[in-house]
Amino acid sequence: QLEIGMTSPERLHEESYTFSSDIWSLGCLLYELAALQSPFYENRLNLYLLTKKIERGSYPPLPSNVYSSKLRQVVSDCLQPIPDDRPDIEYVYGVALDMTATAPAPPSAVSIAAAPT
Repeated sequence: QLEIGMTSPERLHEESYTFSSDIWSLGCLLYELAALQSPFYENRLNLYLLTKKIERGSYPPLPSNVYSSKLRQVVSDCLQPIPDDRPDIEYVYGVALDMTATAPAPPSAVSIAAAPT
């Protein structure tokens, strides 16, 4: 299920492979990194039902109380069933830059080293 779980709807129908297919897979990967499971995974889901979920782009949304609206939106944009409705990589990269610019800085190595033991 993991292999087909990242396959774009157009590739399920053996249509041509495009950069848009990569954007779909990136959306699946981002979702999986956040939720720790594939967007289309469901216990006991047979291959037919899994295919239908992918074709519709039907997946549980990432919780709004845990994940930023920017992350949830970029995942949603990447997982659009129609390839022309998906963003290009420049858009995704821009969102990533924007998210890192507004993220709090990680603790420095000095402050960690200076912590009492």
